Amino acid sequence: MRTLVAEEIIRVWELGQDRPTLQRALLLLAPCFPESRPSELAAMPLARRNRLLLELRERMIGPTLACFVLCPACGAPLEFSATVQELLARQPDLAEIPLTVEVEGRTVPYRTPDSQDLAAAAEFVDVPEAAETLLRRSASSAVAVDAAVEEAIAQAVERDAPLTDIRIPLRCASAEHVWSASLDIAAFLWIEIDRIATRLLDEVQSLARAYGWQESEILAMSDGRRRFYLGAIDA
Repeated sequence: MRTLVAEEIIRVWELGQDRPTLQRALLLLAPCFPESRPSELAAMPLARRNRLLLELRERMIGPTLACFVLCPACGAPLEFSATVQELLARQPDLAEIPLTVEVEGRTVPYRTPDSQDLAAAAEFVDVPEAAETLLRRSASSAVAVDAAVEEAIAQAVERDAPLTDIRIPLRCASAEHVWSASLDIAAFLWIEIDRIATRLLDEVQSLARAYGWQESEILAMSDGRRRFYLGAIDA
C-alpha cells in the first residue's frame, strides 16, 4: 500500500468536504489503491478497511494515537493513547474464506459488514434499527434472518473481526466507571488530514506570495524543502 503525497492530501481533503465519514474513509484509501475501482473499495470488509486506515495513519503521521473522551458517568475528561500495532494485533488480516455460524442446528453463511452496509444502516436514526439492518445485510440472502441469527452473527463478528468496531476498554478513576469506547479510525484520521491540508495550504499561500511559485510546484516539494524556504522568508 502506498501513502498519500501532498497534492493527493489536498485533493482528498477538498473532495471530502461536506461528505459523511464513511465516504471520507474511501476517499483516503482510493489514492493508496489506484488499481481498485470505487465499488471494490466500498465492498471491502470494514475490518480490513479499518486495518488499512490504521496502517495509513502510521505511515503518514506515526504509530501513537492520542485520544480524548468524556466519561459517560460523570463527564470528566479522560485522555488515553493507543498504538497502531496494539490495535492491529487484535486481529490478523482477514482471510478470504467462507464464513458461517451455527444457529439452532442450522449452518448460516454470512459475511462481515462493508461500507455499503454501513451506508444502508446510516439511513436509520434509531440505533437498534440501524444495527439490525447491518446484521441482516450480513447474512446470506438465502437465509431467513431472525433474532437468533442476528445475535449469532453479531457475536461472530465481534469475536473474529474486532476491527469492524474498534473498542478501547477504559476506566474513569473519578467515577469508578468502566466501559469501552468506540474508536472511529476514519473520523480520527480525517481530523488529522484536515490539519495537514490546512497547514499545506498555509504554506502554499506563504511561498507563492514570497516567491511566485505555482501551487503544484510547492506541493511537489518535500516537507524539508518547504520548511527551508519558509524559514528563509522570516530570516
